[in-house]
Amino acid sequence: MAERGTKFEVTIEKLVYGGEGLTRLDTSVIFTPYVLPGERALVETVREKPGLVWTRLLEILEPSPHRVTAPCPYFGRCGGCHYQHAVYEYQLQA
Repeated sequence: MAERGTKFEVTIEKLVYGGEGLTRLDTSVIFTPYVLPGERALVETVREKPGLVWTRLLEILEPSPHRVTAPCPYFGRCGGCHYQHAVYEYQLQA
């Protein structure tokens, strides 16, 4: 796919266990944290195995209508919550 540090755009297909968004690109499955289905995002490769790529979120280019600002100042750093960037009703649905 791409070496570490490569930046590219993705559109998130769905959420998977653990709070990551899943995207398919060419023959790879891509995992990105802190995104929501339908969002278009700029991501950067951080780790790769054959057919699997883990990325970090650089920027939300087109946000989901369910996206909100996380109320906790530690969201994204402590690892305790996966969905604070979504409205509560969507968190329950997810």
